[in-house]
Amino acid sequence: MDDVVLENMRRHIVKAFLYYIKLNEKDSRDYLRPCPSWDGVRKMKHRGCLLWLPQPEGESLEHRTGLSALEQFATFDVPYAKWQKSLPIYDLERLLGPDHLATLRELPLFRENSLLMLGKRRSIPTQLYLWKIQGYLATFPELDEFDAISKRFFDRTEMNAKSAKISTPHQR
Repeated sequence: MDDVVLENMRRHIVKAFLYYIKLNEKDSRDYLRPCPSWDGVRKMKHRGCLLWLPQPEGESLEHRTGLSALEQFATFDVPYAKWQKSLPIYDLERLLGPDHLATLRELPLFRENSLLMLGKRRSIPTQLYLWKIQGYLATFPELDEFDAISKRFFDRTEMNAKSAKISTPHQR
């Protein structure tokens, strides 16, 4: 069931991106805009979130964005901004998977750019989908460690309770 939910969210996001590109071709509405550099983000209006695409193998990742990898919950702090000071950065390779990323890479906007801005009000539902899928795919090593510790604690408590029942009968 989890694969069905994940695939549905991925399809919805790709469909929205294709719709935004179609709107840009028809009416010059730029919901998806390429960012030439991290400094260029500061100058852009109608900021929403950043979309990061690692370059295909053989190309240098650091060449375009200065990044070789992106942490799970990355944000970009826009200096000297009054609004939208901290923007989430979504790793499209991690969120969409190789099949959907290949679909997007067929388009020049996604093929030629490694950093895109998704903005304006109409894109808010898509930004929420990106946020949901990021949370859906998130891994929390701290919770795994917590689960292991709590399991040991409860196992030990259960063992102590069993041994206490055996060694101390309540007879009068």
